[in-house]
Amino acid sequence: MENDILDSLNDLGYEGPLTDEASFAKALDGGPKSLDFTKLVHILAEEIKNLCNLEETVNMMNDPDESSSFLLELSSFLKELKCPYKKLVTGHMSSRLQTKEDRLLLLDYLISELMAARMVNVDGPKDKQAAGMEIVVQESPTARDLKNILIALKFNKPPPNITAEMLFAKLEAKLKDTIQKEGDQLVGKPLYNKALSEKEWKQLETAFNEMFEEYRLRRETLITRLECTIQSFEWSDRLKTKRDVIQSTYRPKRESLKVKPDVKLADFLAARTSLLQVEKTSNASVRKNTQTDVNKVIIGQVPDRGGRPNEQQPPPPEMPSWTQRNAGGGGGGGGRGGRGGGNFNNSNPSFNNSNSNFNNSGPSGGGGGQGGRGGRGGRGGRVQGGYSQGGGDHG
Repeated sequence: MENDILDSLNDLGYEGPLTDEASFAKALDGGPKSLDFTKLVHILAEEIKNLCNLEETVNMMNDPDESSSFLLELSSFLKELKCPYKKLVTGHMSSRLQTKEDRLLLLDYLISELMAARMVNVDGPKDKQAAGMEIVVQESPTARDLKNILIALKFNKPPPNITAEMLFAKLEAKLKDTIQKEGDQLVGKPLYNKALSEKEWKQLETAFNEMFEEYRLRRETLITRLECTIQSFEWSDRLKTKRDVIQSTYRPKRESLKVKPDVKLADFLAARTSLLQVEKTSNASVRKNTQTDVNKVIIGQVPDRGGRPNEQQPPPPEMPSWTQRNAGGGGGGGGRGGRGGGNFNNSNPSFNNSNSNFNNSGPSGGGGGQGGRGGRGGRGGRVQGGYSQGGGDHG
């Protein structure tokens, strides 16, 4: 840091004995008791005082025993300069600037302040009269509207001592006189001219806030869709090279689109009956602002793509319709149809096909009856001695 301090002193044009590194190191070791160190501090503080118009000053020390007075003057000077380093302006006088780091910090701070003061002095206004404080009065929207009303009604400039009550009384009389001369067509008839109660005012304000938020959301949605549309155009390979042209054309118009609607509750009170006349979007007075070259392009005949609901076929039913069961329909076969008199087991020798006693052509036992209800099969004839004696019902 010592080399940085020497370089900064050289930049400031210091030509004293401490330009040498050895001399500077020796003075730095001496601190408040070194005459060269205190002289350097005096030179820096004196120029800062003149540039910043300070009252406190730091005198040179002629004897090392005067270090206490030097520290006292330095403390007062740093406090007036609003020094941010607490270790340089607080604590007992005998404990200040006792370390090398504190002395380097002091020199670095004074050099920085001197450089800044020189730059401000060079770049600041030369004319001290012009450098004084200039008060600029910002005109409020209400004051601007009131001034425009007075100008429109051809009022003379009001005197400075006029009160607000007197001004509005004259303004009201002037308005009534003007409306009476010009008729209702000048400003139109009010859409609502009844007095509202306190409850109605609250209801009106609630409804206004809800509609305001609704239309704010709508405007935000439309603006977001507009931004997405413009960005999608810029993704095209053909238009990537023209992105700056698109933005330069689009951005100024986009900045004029605000998310919040410019509608106030006072607009409701000022609404006129002319708002009841709604113009169609195809009206000539509206189309003159919305008509473009695209509207003049006539699209030729295109193939019919269908899609009309009245031409669509109804879908098939998911389940067949239910019908009543017919009374005379044939049912299934006999439920318990004919068990023969014995078990028809192939291993039974009495019912072996090769048995000559078994009558193949005889009526088989247990044939299911046919008929309306698909009735029960016959009970199977009794078989005795290997020969079928009785057939089942054949009715």
